[in-house]
Amino acid sequence: MLVGVAALAFWTGGRLGAGPVVAAAPAAPAPAVAAPVDRGFSGSGHVVARRAATIAAQATGMIQSIAVEEGQHVARGALIARLDDRAMVAGLARAQAAVVAGGAELQGLAARHRERALTEARFSALAARGFARGADLDQARADLQAITADIRRAEAQRAGAAADVRSAAVSLDRFSIRAPFAGVVTRLSAQPGEMISPVSAGGGFTRTGICTIVDMSSLEVEVDVAEAQIARVAAGQRARITLQAYPDRHYAGRIIAVVPVADRARASFRVRVGIDDPDARILPEMAARVFFQTKG
Repeated sequence: MLVGVAALAFWTGGRLGAGPVVAAAPAAPAPAVAAPVDRGFSGSGHVVARRAATIAAQATGMIQSIAVEEGQHVARGALIARLDDRAMVAGLARAQAAVVAGGAELQGLAARHRERALTEARFSALAARGFARGADLDQARADLQAITADIRRAEAQRAGAAADVRSAAVSLDRFSIRAPFAGVVTRLSAQPGEMISPVSAGGGFTRTGICTIVDMSSLEVEVDVAEAQIARVAAGQRARITLQAYPDRHYAGRIIAVVPVADRARASFRVRVGIDDPDARILPEMAARVFFQTKG
């Protein structure tokens, strides 16, 4: 009987009385907060040039010569082509001759003016002394006024001829077509002997452009970003660019702007991405992949 009570007291521990104290288990540490993970996304696009131009003529004429070839680098103001300018050269020479003739006429009128001025002064002196008739003095004065008016008319005509010279020079200069900025000729659209005009004419036989020049320093990437992702991009955001032609080469970039017009049919926005470290391998219209670096 006593043995059973002792065994029961030992087995129940503190339930029947004071017994051994059991230590509590240590609390589990709180889980660490995970750092933000780069959850960027990518989009496809193409390399485009922000500065490109089809070089045309401001006048209608036949192409006499072309001074560039495809792939050639040209400086600003470099000669691209020259049109047949023989008629314009003749027009400039005619205007210059009119200026010379106007100058010669003015010299003759100036001599006559001096003669009429002397005559008027002589009759004025004689009339003051009573040795000349009033009618003779009036006629001398009228002749002097007439020659003065002729000089003014001749001066105006010579000024008009000088303006014609400047106009003819400008028109002649339009027959020499020059590069508006430095760049690379990417396409040659005309050949010597063809007609060119600022507007389409001649039933399709008249060219409206000679060549296309691209400023390679203005290259960037245009990417279509879905509407669901557009809130995750903003101007100045970093990006990584990969060209399809060089999949192992990556270029650093940044978002220049998000064009604020959505494409309804494609449910996307056009995003302009600048290239921080461009090189000669990047060419217009190349396919590109852009990875936009975002946090979330």
